[in-house]
Amino acid sequence: MATFRKQKSDLTASDKKAWLENGIDECKASELMPFVIQQIFDFEAEESILEREIFSIPEKMALVFNYMDSFFQIQPKITEESFKKAAKMMDKLRRYYDKKACLNSIHTESIIDVFRFCVRKDQLLSRNLERRVTIHETDETKSETAQETSRTNLQHSDMEVEAQSKMDLLLNKKLLTHCKVMANNS
Repeated sequence: MATFRKQKSDLTASDKKAWLENGIDECKASELMPFVIQQIFDFEAEESILEREIFSIPEKMALVFNYMDSFFQIQPKITEESFKKAAKMMDKLRRYYDKKACLNSIHTESIIDVFRFCVRKDQLLSRNLERRVTIHETDETKSETAQETSRTNLQHSDMEVEAQSKMDLLLNKKLLTHCKVMANNS
């Protein structure tokens, strides 16, 4: 972790910024990022699940930490209150990491909050997140509509079977009555 805080000392400010931007782009392009975003933005998931499925797995945790760390290094100092709060939490995470070379379960809530903040502020990831939510909602709506349609179709087919059964019964009754009449006439 903290891959993007160990830059070479001979980098110029523009080279450092380019290096950090390249690093954050690598994080965004990671095949793990969609899974991590989906899990962390699942507001029904318990922290213990996120801790077990993301924060305890070194590759996923490194991705989360490096993304957040790079995000705050690239951003200019913003006076927005939510930015200040998230930056302050990230500074605490960095200090702990610098002392212990790890993060632990007491940081789970802070990591979740900071990561969500970064993704929401990141225009590309935010659009992907919105698109994924919209697609998910659309899929749910489609499946609900399909279920309602299939229920309606089942009801119609039940009614058709019921109507067909009644029709067969009437025809058989008429045929039986006709046969009895013919038998009586003979």
